[in-house]
Amino acid sequence: MKQQEAVRESIGDYNFYIRPFPALTAANMTGDLAGLVTPMLGALAPLVGKQLSKEDGKVMDTEVEDAEHLQEAAQGAGAIRRLFACPEAGRHTAVAINFEGGKDMASVALSSKAVGSIVKIKVNGTLRDFIVVQQGKPSSIYDESCNGTWLLMKDLYESRQWHSSNVNDYANSTIHKWLNNEFLNLIDANIRAQIRQAKIPYRPGSGTSMSVNSGANGLSAKIFLLSNIEVGGQTDWSYMPHDGARLAYFEYGTGTSANNKRLAYLNGSAAIWWLRSPNTRSSSGAWCVDSNGGSDYANGCSDSYGIRPALILPSSLLVSDDGSVSTNTAPTTPSSISVPSSIQGGSTIT
Repeated sequence: MKQQEAVRESIGDYNFYIRPFPALTAANMTGDLAGLVTPMLGALAPLVGKQLSKEDGKVMDTEVEDAEHLQEAAQGAGAIRRLFACPEAGRHTAVAINFEGGKDMASVALSSKAVGSIVKIKVNGTLRDFIVVQQGKPSSIYDESCNGTWLLMKDLYESRQWHSSNVNDYANSTIHKWLNNEFLNLIDANIRAQIRQAKIPYRPGSGTSMSVNSGANGLSAKIFLLSNIEVGGQTDWSYMPHDGARLAYFEYGTGTSANNKRLAYLNGSAAIWWLRSPNTRSSSGAWCVDSNGGSDYANGCSDSYGIRPALILPSSLLVSDDGSVSTNTAPTTPSSISVPSSIQGGSTIT
Protein backbone atom coordinates (compact mmCIF):
# COMPACT_ATOMS: atom_id res chain seq x y z
CA MET A 1 0.00 0.00 0.00
CA LYS A 2 1.39 3.37 -0.97
CA GLN A 3 2.27 5.51 2.01
CA GLN A 4 0.53 8.88 2.27
CA GLU A 5 2.72 11.93 1.56
CA ALA A 6 4.37 13.36 4.63
CA VAL A 7 3.43 16.71 6.14
CA ARG A 8 6.50 18.76 7.07
CA GLU A 9 6.43 20.76 10.30
CA SER A 10 9.38 22.94 11.33
CA ILE A 11 9.91 23.53 15.05
CA GLY A 12 12.75 25.93 15.75
CA ASP A 13 15.79 24.53 13.94
CA TYR A 14 14.36 21.06 13.40
CA ASN A 15 12.14 19.47 10.73
CA PHE A 16 9.58 16.76 11.49
CA TYR A 17 7.83 14.73 8.80
CA ILE A 18 4.41 13.45 9.89
CA ARG A 19 2.60 10.71 8.00
CA PRO A 20 -0.06 8.05 8.76
CA PHE A 21 1.10 4.49 9.36
CA PRO A 22 0.52 2.76 5.98
CA ALA A 23 -1.69 -0.04 7.30
CA LEU A 24 -4.04 2.41 8.97
CA THR A 25 -4.37 5.24 6.47
CA ALA A 26 -8.10 4.62 6.11
CA ALA A 27 -8.81 5.12 9.79
CA ASN A 28 -9.80 8.68 10.65
CA MET A 29 -6.93 10.34 8.74
CA THR A 30 -7.85 13.98 8.29
CA GLY A 31 -6.02 17.18 7.44
CA ASP A 32 -6.00 18.01 11.14
CA LEU A 33 -3.42 15.35 11.93
CA ALA A 34 -0.44 17.68 11.73
CA GLY A 35 -2.24 20.18 13.90
CA LEU A 36 -2.78 17.57 16.59
CA VAL A 37 0.79 16.31 16.59
CA THR A 38 2.70 19.55 16.10
CA PRO A 39 2.20 20.89 19.66
CA MET A 40 3.76 17.68 20.96
CA LEU A 41 6.75 18.20 18.66
CA GLY A 42 7.29 21.63 20.16
CA ALA A 43 8.03 19.94 23.46
CA LEU A 44 10.13 17.18 21.92
CA ALA A 45 12.43 19.26 19.69
CA PRO A 46 14.66 20.75 22.40
CA LEU A 47 15.12 17.36 24.03
CA VAL A 48 15.86 15.52 20.81
CA GLY A 49 18.17 18.33 19.74
CA LYS A 50 20.39 17.73 22.76
CA GLN A 51 21.41 14.42 21.25
CA LEU A 52 22.96 15.92 18.12
CA SER A 53 26.38 16.04 19.77
CA LYS A 54 26.52 12.32 20.57
CA GLU A 55 29.13 10.30 18.75
CA ASP A 56 27.64 6.80 18.57
CA GLY A 57 25.78 7.56 15.32
CA LYS A 58 23.04 5.02 16.07
CA VAL A 59 19.38 5.56 15.34
CA MET A 60 17.31 4.39 18.33
CA ASP A 61 13.67 4.25 19.31
CA THR A 62 12.18 7.06 21.31
CA GLU A 63 9.43 6.65 23.89
CA VAL A 64 7.35 9.83 23.84
CA GLU A 65 5.38 9.00 26.96
CA ASP A 66 8.51 9.22 29.08
CA ALA A 67 10.59 12.39 28.66
CA GLU A 68 13.56 10.70 30.28
CA HIS A 69 13.74 8.24 27.41
CA LEU A 70 13.87 11.08 24.93
CA GLN A 71 17.40 11.79 26.03
CA GLU A 72 18.44 8.36 24.75
CA ALA A 73 17.56 9.35 21.17
CA ALA A 74 20.71 9.16 19.11
CA GLN A 75 21.69 11.07 16.01
CA GLY A 76 23.13 10.24 12.66
CA ALA A 77 22.78 10.89 8.98
CA GLY A 78 19.38 9.22 9.01
CA ALA A 79 16.20 10.14 10.82
CA ILE A 80 14.56 9.02 14.07
CA ARG A 81 11.38 7.12 13.25
CA ARG A 82 8.66 6.03 15.62
CA LEU A 83 5.06 4.86 15.37
CA PHE A 84 2.67 6.56 17.75
CA ALA A 85 -0.99 6.13 18.45
CA CYS A 86 -2.76 9.48 18.51
CA PRO A 87 -6.08 9.07 20.38
CA GLU A 88 -7.27 12.56 19.48
CA ALA A 89 -7.12 11.74 15.77
CA GLY A 90 -9.10 8.54 16.12
CA ARG A 91 -8.88 5.37 18.12
CA HIS A 92 -7.10 3.38 15.44
CA THR A 93 -5.06 6.15 13.93
CA ALA A 94 -1.30 5.86 14.04
CA VAL A 95 1.31 8.38 13.06
CA ALA A 96 4.90 7.97 11.91
CA ILE A 97 7.06 10.92 12.86
CA ASN A 98 10.44 11.31 11.21
CA PHE A 99 12.86 13.68 12.92
CA GLU A 100 15.44 15.40 10.78
CA GLY A 101 18.00 17.64 12.43
CA GLY A 102 18.23 21.19 11.14
CA LYS A 103 21.36 23.25 10.80
CA ASP A 104 23.27 21.34 13.48
CA MET A 105 23.82 18.37 11.17
CA ALA A 106 25.62 20.30 8.42
CA SER A 107 26.90 23.58 9.77
CA VAL A 108 30.33 25.04 10.42
CA ALA A 109 31.41 28.06 12.40
CA LEU A 110 31.68 31.32 10.48
CA SER A 111 35.24 31.56 11.81
CA SER A 112 36.18 28.51 9.71
CA LYS A 113 35.25 30.16 6.41
CA ALA A 114 38.30 31.19 4.43
CA VAL A 115 38.75 34.77 3.31
CA GLY A 116 37.14 35.00 -0.12
CA SER A 117 34.39 32.51 0.73
CA ILE A 118 30.79 33.38 -0.11
CA VAL A 119 28.08 33.24 2.54
CA LYS A 120 24.43 34.20 2.31
CA ILE A 121 22.25 36.54 4.37
CA LYS A 122 18.63 37.45 3.73
CA VAL A 123 18.14 41.09 2.77
CA ASN A 124 14.56 42.21 2.19
CA GLY A 125 13.50 38.55 2.17
CA THR A 126 16.01 37.45 -0.48
CA LEU A 127 19.29 35.62 0.11
CA ARG A 128 22.20 37.81 -0.97
CA ASP A 129 25.82 36.81 -1.43
CA PHE A 130 28.43 38.30 0.90
CA ILE A 131 32.20 37.86 0.65
CA VAL A 132 34.25 37.05 3.75
CA VAL A 133 36.83 39.85 3.46
CA GLN A 134 38.49 39.62 6.88
CA GLN A 135 38.65 37.35 9.93
CA GLY A 136 39.41 39.30 13.11
CA LYS A 137 40.66 42.89 13.48
CA PRO A 138 42.56 44.19 10.44
CA SER A 139 45.12 45.95 12.64
CA SER A 140 45.71 47.41 16.11
CA ILE A 141 44.14 50.75 15.15
CA TYR A 142 40.72 49.08 15.22
CA ASP A 143 38.57 48.86 18.33
CA GLU A 144 37.84 45.42 19.83
CA SER A 145 34.26 45.79 18.57
CA CYS A 146 35.71 45.16 15.09
CA ASN A 147 36.91 41.69 16.08
CA GLY A 148 34.75 39.26 14.15
CA THR A 149 34.04 38.10 10.61
CA TRP A 150 33.89 40.99 8.15
CA LEU A 151 31.38 40.56 5.31
CA LEU A 152 31.00 42.67 2.18
CA MET A 153 28.02 42.38 -0.16
CA LYS A 154 29.27 40.79 -3.37
CA ASP A 155 27.19 42.94 -5.70
CA LEU A 156 26.11 46.54 -5.37
CA TYR A 157 22.74 46.90 -3.70
CA GLU A 158 21.59 50.07 -5.45
CA SER A 159 22.75 53.60 -6.33
CA ARG A 160 22.57 56.38 -3.73
CA GLN A 161 24.02 59.73 -2.81
CA TRP A 162 26.93 59.86 -0.36
CA HIS A 163 25.62 63.12 1.14
CA SER A 164 22.56 64.99 -0.10
CA SER A 165 24.10 68.29 1.08
CA ASN A 166 27.27 67.68 -0.96
CA VAL A 167 29.69 67.75 1.99
CA ASN A 168 32.24 65.04 2.81
CA ASP A 169 31.25 64.47 6.44
CA TYR A 170 30.73 60.69 6.61
CA ALA A 171 29.49 60.54 10.22
CA ASN A 172 26.60 62.84 9.29
CA SER A 173 26.19 61.65 5.73
CA THR A 174 23.00 60.58 4.05
CA ILE A 175 24.45 57.16 3.27
CA HIS A 176 25.61 56.44 6.83
CA LYS A 177 22.12 57.21 8.15
CA TRP A 178 20.42 55.13 5.47
CA LEU A 179 22.69 52.12 6.00
CA ASN A 180 22.08 52.06 9.75
CA ASN A 181 18.35 52.58 9.56
CA GLU A 182 16.45 51.59 6.42
CA PHE A 183 18.99 49.11 5.08
CA LEU A 184 19.74 47.59 8.50
CA ASN A 185 16.05 46.85 8.97
CA LEU A 186 15.97 44.93 5.67
CA ILE A 187 18.35 42.30 7.07
CA ASP A 188 16.89 39.12 8.54
CA ALA A 189 15.91 39.88 12.15
CA ASN A 190 17.96 37.04 13.69
CA ILE A 191 21.12 38.12 11.89
CA ARG A 192 20.42 41.80 12.46
CA ALA A 193 20.42 41.21 16.21
CA GLN A 194 23.92 39.69 15.96
CA ILE A 195 25.64 42.39 13.88
CA ARG A 196 28.39 44.05 15.85
CA GLN A 197 28.07 47.71 16.79
CA ALA A 198 31.57 48.38 15.55
CA LYS A 199 33.73 51.48 15.96
CA ILE A 200 35.40 51.99 12.62
CA PRO A 201 38.25 54.42 11.77
CA TYR A 202 36.97 57.59 10.07
CA ARG A 203 37.82 61.20 9.28
CA PRO A 204 35.50 63.33 11.47
CA GLY A 205 33.76 66.40 10.10
CA SER A 206 34.01 67.83 6.61
CA GLY A 207 36.62 69.81 4.70
CA THR A 208 40.31 69.17 4.02
CA SER A 209 41.52 67.75 7.33
CA MET A 210 43.46 64.47 7.15
CA SER A 211 42.99 63.68 10.87
CA VAL A 212 41.47 60.27 11.63
CA ASN A 213 39.64 58.99 14.69
CA SER A 214 40.27 55.30 15.39
CA GLY A 215 40.16 52.68 18.14
CA ALA A 216 37.64 53.52 20.85
CA ASN A 217 37.13 56.89 19.17
CA GLY A 218 35.99 55.31 15.92
CA LEU A 219 32.57 55.87 14.37
CA SER A 220 29.89 53.58 15.82
CA ALA A 221 28.09 51.68 13.05
CA LYS A 222 26.50 48.34 12.32
CA ILE A 223 26.52 48.77 8.55
CA PHE A 224 29.19 50.84 6.83
CA LEU A 225 31.08 51.54 3.64
CA LEU A 226 34.67 50.33 3.42
CA SER A 227 37.49 52.85 3.29
CA ASN A 228 39.90 53.35 0.42
CA ILE A 229 42.77 51.74 2.34
CA GLU A 230 40.60 48.79 3.45
CA VAL A 231 40.01 47.84 -0.21
CA GLY A 232 43.71 48.18 -1.06
CA GLY A 233 43.35 51.54 -2.79
CA GLN A 234 46.36 53.63 -3.68
CA THR A 235 47.92 55.10 -0.56
CA ASP A 236 50.43 57.38 -2.25
CA TRP A 237 47.86 59.81 -3.51
CA SER A 238 47.36 63.14 -1.78
CA TYR A 239 44.02 64.00 -0.23
CA MET A 240 43.52 60.46 1.07
CA PRO A 241 43.21 60.06 4.86
CA HIS A 242 44.59 56.82 6.34
CA ASP A 243 41.26 55.69 7.75
CA GLY A 244 41.93 52.01 8.30
CA ALA A 245 44.13 49.12 7.16
CA ARG A 246 43.92 46.80 4.15
CA LEU A 247 41.51 43.89 4.61
CA ALA A 248 42.85 40.39 3.93
CA TYR A 249 40.70 39.81 0.84
CA PHE A 250 42.01 42.83 -1.06
CA GLU A 251 45.38 43.53 -2.68
CA TYR A 252 47.32 46.77 -2.92
CA GLY A 253 48.06 48.20 -6.33
CA THR A 254 46.55 48.76 -9.74
CA GLY A 255 47.25 45.38 -11.32
CA THR A 256 44.57 43.19 -12.85
CA SER A 257 44.34 40.89 -9.83
CA ALA A 258 44.00 43.79 -7.37
CA ASN A 259 41.42 45.57 -9.53
CA ASN A 260 39.37 42.39 -10.00
CA LYS A 261 39.08 42.03 -6.22
CA ARG A 262 37.47 45.48 -6.10
CA LEU A 263 35.27 45.10 -9.16
CA ALA A 264 31.54 45.06 -8.37
CA TYR A 265 28.33 44.89 -10.38
CA LEU A 266 24.96 46.61 -10.32
CA ASN A 267 22.20 44.85 -12.27
CA GLY A 268 24.79 42.81 -14.15
CA SER A 269 27.07 45.68 -15.20
CA ALA A 270 30.35 46.79 -13.60
CA ALA A 271 29.74 50.09 -11.83
CA ILE A 272 31.30 52.77 -9.65
CA TRP A 273 30.77 52.30 -5.91
CA TRP A 274 31.25 54.60 -2.94
CA LEU A 275 33.85 54.29 -0.18
CA ARG A 276 33.58 56.09 3.17
CA SER A 277 36.88 57.96 2.73
CA PRO A 278 36.53 61.69 1.98
CA ASN A 279 38.66 63.28 -0.70
CA THR A 280 40.27 66.02 1.37
CA ARG A 281 41.14 68.16 -1.63
CA SER A 282 37.83 69.93 -1.00
CA SER A 283 34.82 69.72 1.29
CA SER A 284 32.59 68.12 -1.32
CA GLY A 285 34.51 65.09 -2.60
CA ALA A 286 34.78 61.42 -1.56
CA TRP A 287 36.65 58.35 -2.76
CA CYS A 288 35.11 55.54 -4.76
CA VAL A 289 36.04 52.47 -6.82
CA ASP A 290 35.61 52.91 -10.55
CA SER A 291 33.99 50.47 -12.95
CA ASN A 292 37.40 48.89 -13.69
CA GLY A 293 38.17 48.25 -10.02
CA GLY A 294 40.62 51.13 -9.61
CA SER A 295 40.73 53.89 -7.00
CA ASP A 296 38.97 57.08 -8.02
CA TYR A 297 37.20 60.02 -6.46
CA ALA A 298 34.04 61.97 -7.09
CA ASN A 299 34.08 65.76 -6.80
CA GLY A 300 30.47 65.77 -5.65
CA CYS A 301 29.17 63.79 -2.66
CA SER A 302 25.65 64.44 -3.92
CA ASP A 303 26.32 62.22 -6.95
CA SER A 304 24.68 58.80 -6.94
CA TYR A 305 26.90 55.71 -7.19
CA GLY A 306 26.71 52.08 -6.14
CA ILE A 307 26.33 51.08 -2.49
CA ARG A 308 28.21 48.01 -1.22
CA PRO A 309 27.32 47.43 2.46
CA ALA A 310 29.81 45.91 4.90
CA LEU A 311 29.20 44.49 8.37
CA ILE A 312 30.90 42.46 11.10
CA LEU A 313 29.36 39.32 12.63
CA PRO A 314 30.45 37.21 15.61
CA SER A 315 32.67 34.43 14.28
CA SER A 316 30.74 31.88 16.34
CA LEU A 317 27.67 32.07 14.10
CA LEU A 318 26.95 29.07 11.89
CA VAL A 319 27.08 28.59 8.14
CA SER A 320 25.09 25.77 6.54
CA ASP A 321 26.06 23.73 3.49
CA ASP A 322 24.20 26.13 1.20
CA GLY A 323 26.16 29.07 2.64
CA SER A 324 23.33 30.55 4.70
CA VAL A 325 24.42 32.23 7.94
CA SER A 326 22.32 31.41 10.99
CA THR A 327 22.37 32.02 14.71
CA ASN A 328 23.28 29.27 17.16
CA THR A 329 20.09 29.47 19.18
CA ALA A 330 17.79 26.87 20.70
CA PRO A 331 14.25 26.44 19.33
CA THR A 332 11.80 29.00 20.66
CA THR A 333 9.82 27.75 23.66
CA PRO A 334 6.07 28.14 23.03
CA SER A 335 3.98 29.93 25.66
CA SER A 336 1.78 26.84 25.99
CA ILE A 337 1.64 23.30 24.62
CA SER A 338 -1.49 21.20 24.18
CA VAL A 339 -0.65 17.50 24.28
CA PRO A 340 -3.12 14.58 23.92
CA SER A 341 -4.05 13.03 27.27
CA SER A 342 -2.22 9.82 26.39
CA ILE A 343 0.41 8.92 23.81
CA GLN A 344 1.12 5.25 23.30
CA GLY A 345 4.29 3.85 21.78
CA GLY A 346 3.94 1.38 18.96
CA SER A 347 6.16 -0.51 16.59
CA THR A 348 9.33 0.92 15.15
CA ILE A 349 9.24 1.80 11.46
CA THR A 350 12.44 0.95 9.58
